[in-house]
Amino acid sequence: MKKTKIIIRYSGNRFVDVVLFDNKEKLKIALKDKKVLGQYSPEPFTVYPKIKVGTKLGTIYLNKENIGVGVLSHEVLHCVFDWYDKLYHGSFLETSEDQEKACWIQGDIVRRIALWLIKIKAWK
Repeated sequence: MKKTKIIIRYSGNRFVDVVLFDNKEKLKIALKDKKVLGQYSPEPFTVYPKIKVGTKLGTIYLNKENIGVGVLSHEVLHCVFDWYDKLYHGSFLETSEDQEKACWIQGDIVRRIALWLIKIKAWK
């Protein structure tokens, strides 16, 4: 397992941890989820009496066997939604179902573009 911290631009000193497992079985065991291939887990934040967001927004969990651009962009988009919601109190894509749909669409488009770029030898 490897871990790094990514500073998020335009958000002061806020960051997201990224944890990479060697394989999907180790990830599933660690997260106690038989179906997971990647996951973003947000950190809690205080709403009352005043909104208070910590410097760590959350953690992105990935595994080497499924580190494709689709899974990566999917989990990053969850982080982006969380970042926007916490810092800007956004109201777009309010339900987790709507967010999940948008993430899958975004991940699929990125995956398809990446495959095309590889096919035309524009990206290795």
